[in-house]
Amino acid sequence: MKKRKHFNNLSPQPSKCYKSNQQAKRTYWGVDVANGFIILNNGNPCVFYLFVDAPTKKPALPSNKLRACKKKTKVVQIKDLSEIIKPNDVVILEQTGNYGIRYAQIFSQLGATVMLADSKMFAFFRRGRNIHKNDKVDAYLLRQMFFDVEFRDYIYKFIPQKHYLRQLIKSTQKLEKERTRLINRTKNFLAVTLPYENYHHLAPQQFIKKIPEIRQKVSQIPHPYTETILISLDILENYERLLKIQEKEIESIVKNHPDYEILSTIKGFGTKTIATLIAYYWDIKRFKSVTQFKGYLLKGTIREQSGTTIDKRKNIKSRPEVKKMLYILWKNTARRKDNPLKHIVRLSYDINKKKAWLKFADKLLEIIFYMLKYRLTFEEAIKYTLNNKAKELQNLLNQLTKPINLGDKEEIQNFLKKLAKLNHLIKNWVAYQNTASEGGATELCHPPQDYLLYLLSLKPLEVLKALQVTLSTIESSLTEVLMPSLKTLLKEG
Repeated sequence: MKKRKHFNNLSPQPSKCYKSNQQAKRTYWGVDVANGFIILNNGNPCVFYLFVDAPTKKPALPSNKLRACKKKTKVVQIKDLSEIIKPNDVVILEQTGNYGIRYAQIFSQLGATVMLADSKMFAFFRRGRNIHKNDKVDAYLLRQMFFDVEFRDYIYKFIPQKHYLRQLIKSTQKLEKERTRLINRTKNFLAVTLPYENYHHLAPQQFIKKIPEIRQKVSQIPHPYTETILISLDILENYERLLKIQEKEIESIVKNHPDYEILSTIKGFGTKTIATLIAYYWDIKRFKSVTQFKGYLLKGTIREQSGTTIDKRKNIKSRPEVKKMLYILWKNTARRKDNPLKHIVRLSYDINKKKAWLKFADKLLEIIFYMLKYRLTFEEAIKYTLNNKAKELQNLLNQLTKPINLGDKEEIQNFLKKLAKLNHLIKNWVAYQNTASEGGATELCHPPQDYLLYLLSLKPLEVLKALQVTLSTIESSLTEVLMPSLKTLLKEG
């Protein structure tokens, strides 16, 4: 009879670059947060610690799927939690919203170093081990993920100030949403209670200023809605008071962040906008590429593939607070003529009218990434982006000027794809150079056709003639991008 494989043989062992538990004299704890209790594991697949959050609740303990051993589950009280978690210990939690943050704060107060594992990457890590999911398995694997070299970059240190700022942003946006709903409801009542007044036509901020006047008039009129309106006005004043307190607190935190001065160079970026961005990315060093940065802050689609068993596409939910902030910024930028970002708004409409604001957010986040990564101002980041687009244009033209077989449909299709990309690049070039010119970077602004003409003039005459033959043979509106410049050069040649 074959012996059952030990689970530890399937899991990654601690890397040599990390100190062992004995060398560092600390314990590494994997902690899984469940409904009403948490499970702690220190690396022993047979021994788990259970801390029950609700005294009246008796959780159904999951079976031990890790190995064939006698299960030992030690129940820990709140007073005993400080005895097993020492100040030098490391606790690894899965990032699971407010419940996970709650225990992260508790362990931080006990003096432990708290690490948060990315939920999406932890799901990939667990799936690769092919072990049945339950709370004990998750607690054990969270600890193993910390020592895995490939997944170690997806575990971040818990920063209380970052999550406190994020909670302030969420609270502010929810208060603003509730305030808007209550104002609209109160306006509806006022239209009936005070039919000769025009309070129901006021904008939200004007309505807030008129609250004392409205209260005085409504209190003098006996009406079924009178008490409801008076209570609503009191609640609105409390909302306004809380919003002012939270906005001051947000401002005091975000102005001490090292990225505040850089982000404030973008015209139209106020304290709330900057605070919302900082609350979610916090440290730009976490992101290795612009794609990773945009993917974290915006909605995207990823492909999960593993051999022949898993092959599917999955939507990643976006950060709703960031999404709302970028949408409002897009609307405000489209209305203002003096904002340099208006050219990127126009570009987003050209690309996709239905999802224009998402395209705007995509382009804007690319600029923000370069600003933060290379410590550039907005104008310097636009120059950097323009240089990147120039390199892309030159590389693409080098590919287009290579001879192709006109009898091969696949080659023609690839050629048309490159033409479409060239058309897209020129639109990007126009938008970025117009943004740069309004931002003061006039020395980099060249008309796109002149620049295209310059790049083509570097090619031999024979190559240009071959390209003209190819473009005249292929029937497509995309050929109009290159044909005028080609005709000009061939006439001069």
